[in-house]
Amino acid sequence: MKRELVAKEYKWNLNNIYKTKKDFLKDLNKYIKGNKKLLKYKNKLSDFLTYKKFFLENEKINEINDKLRYFLNILDVEQNNSFAQELDAIYNQKVVELDGMFTWVTEEVKSFNQKEFLKKVENDKDLNSYKKFFVDFYKNLNYILPYKERNLLSRVSNSSSIIYEMYSALIYKDKKRKKFIFKDKKYDLDETTYAKILADTKPIEDQILRAKYSYEFKQELNNKKHTFIKLYDALTRENIEYANLIGKKNFFDLFFDKDDFYKSHLFTLLEASKSAKEVYREYLKIYKDFFGFTDKFYNTDTSLKFVKSNKDIIDVEKGKDIIKKVCSKLGNEYLLFLNKSLENYKIDYYESENKSTDAFTIPSDKYDNLISMNWTENWESVYTLIHELGHAVHFEFAKKYQPKPLNNFDNLIAEIASTFNEHLLSDELLNTNNKNLKINILQNNIDFVSLNFLSSTLWTKFELEVYKLIENKEVLNYTKIKKIIDNMESKIKIFNEYDKDMKYYEWFNISHLYEEPFYLFKYAVTVAISYHFFLDFKKTNDSTNYLNFLKEGGSLDPIELFKKYGFDCTKKESYDPLIKHIENLINNLKQELKELN
Repeated sequence: MKRELVAKEYKWNLNNIYKTKKDFLKDLNKYIKGNKKLLKYKNKLSDFLTYKKFFLENEKINEINDKLRYFLNILDVEQNNSFAQELDAIYNQKVVELDGMFTWVTEEVKSFNQKEFLKKVENDKDLNSYKKFFVDFYKNLNYILPYKERNLLSRVSNSSSIIYEMYSALIYKDKKRKKFIFKDKKYDLDETTYAKILADTKPIEDQILRAKYSYEFKQELNNKKHTFIKLYDALTRENIEYANLIGKKNFFDLFFDKDDFYKSHLFTLLEASKSAKEVYREYLKIYKDFFGFTDKFYNTDTSLKFVKSNKDIIDVEKGKDIIKKVCSKLGNEYLLFLNKSLENYKIDYYESENKSTDAFTIPSDKYDNLISMNWTENWESVYTLIHELGHAVHFEFAKKYQPKPLNNFDNLIAEIASTFNEHLLSDELLNTNNKNLKINILQNNIDFVSLNFLSSTLWTKFELEVYKLIENKEVLNYTKIKKIIDNMESKIKIFNEYDKDMKYYEWFNISHLYEEPFYLFKYAVTVAISYHFFLDFKKTNDSTNYLNFLKEGGSLDPIELFKKYGFDCTKKESYDPLIKHIENLINNLKQELKELN
């Protein structure tokens, strides 16, 4: 179903925030003027009470900006919304006036007596929740540029955002509805049709249809491959240059915190993922044997459903009911926040040609959390929704139990609540007496864990290789991309290739590589930690420990927080329960298919 055809309650409604251009401009001008008024504090921040007054005024002014940016989120689901496009352009033009305007603040704060200042912050009822923020500031003080250099950098720092916009335009915008013809039958080249063809066609008879449709679906990426690679080179190069500019030893220190998740933690994770590779190979062999792919076996064959069920067509309302039932086990407070997150106009459910294909949640301190996804009427959609609702509910717990800014938290923490929900859903559905449904859920669960654990670590290795290459003053091009991908040690050599070059350009769709470097590994870490929480809940039938974790928000750094709840990222064996879980799922699937035959 297309977004344009569904009822308005299944879409975001941000129209009440700004109904007219005049209303938007009024707040935008108020924000700009408010910032300029703060210049009265320049050269006066040495007194703590004066600094406090400046800080709180600045926080109040930033609330206006939060409102402006919240409204402009509509462009994530309506990228051709002319009203929002115009306001977004005006916003970006106006805020340029503020570039470099407040670089002096850091210089003045640097001159404070650190120990004395932090003590005053700790003892101040209005600022004590910001102590962690200031501790982090002082920790990174060595990497803050002198005033003149920082002032100059702030004036040219919009170059990376322009590259992101170019990437977004290539991926999401300017898309034309295309048709694909195979054996005289026309197919739409869109996400919904793609999902149905890969999952619900005849294994042998339609094998070439799946492979050819996937090939045609990704040809826009192929046709723009040199542009995508050039953009990735530019973004990577800019990040490395910035790391050098601020005094970091290498790119690794820019993206990882020595006092938190660092090299030892990452390499422990990557080492643990190796032992899961052969386990996953066994899963792929199930496809090959079950469907009888004796001649060719393509990657596109691994989206086939082992069994089909008429009950697998799930509309939004049915999906919401399933999720409410599953999450009711976590208690009344969790259910309260869940129902709040499921209210009309807070979730944008359906696909549109000018909407992001990714599923995501946008948190807000003052406004409703927003969720965007593309509902395809299957179990994958239910999993996607319960995943995003995990984020939304986590933010609600943090907002209630932690003051600002401790109600915000690192993405390494954020993905735990979302993946916990997927473990919870799978466990509930595997109790069914419906054999076909059980097989489908086993399949979905293996795919979910494998994607988050194996695929995420694979592409993290890819990132490491690209960044090393550019740090060594080389230029990224298609030939070097091919070499990196061919040399990936985690590559599972079991597939035939319908198009031998597809693996070299299909990664352009992984938006995290462009928009959030070294983010993907977090999925691997968090799926293991969320399974750790799930095992505890399963054994005790008590959600208290898990809910306490949700209430922590960002009050602790990730590694400290994880250790508090019993997960040690320095130990490879911490990941063993998850790998054992994958093995058990695969063995259960084998047994169910054997009984089915």
